[in-house]
Amino acid sequence: MSRIDAFETALERLADVLQQPDSEYIRDAAIQRFEFCFELAWKTVQQTARNEGVDIASARAAIAFAWRNRWIDDEAAWLQLLRARNLTVHTYHQETADTVFKQLPYFEGPLRSLLTSLRHHDARS
Repeated sequence: MSRIDAFETALERLADVLQQPDSEYIRDAAIQRFEFCFELAWKTVQQTARNEGVDIASARAAIAFAWRNRWIDDEAAWLQLLRARNLTVHTYHQETADTVFKQLPYFEGPLRSLLTSLRHHDARS
């Protein structure tokens, strides 16, 4: 399975869990799936950039690269995703977990948009 296919699968799994009735278990599963999506998103950008001879070492650099290449159209939303991802290491705090969980439905759009852009880019390459 390619990295872009893994990203798509992770995104579908996130969408599935977000359709479930809220519970602590669902919240925790959704946060974990968001982490998978975010990691695969930036690492897919990293791999695509590497294929073009550009080295990217961090999620923030991947967001900037995707923005410059018009693979994402809302840099501020992606920086919000990055902040939420950084908070996930603190989801043992109930309040932090709830804050991240409430943001997840809004993150699906930017993630899907990046996936579409990467698919189009991949098809042209």
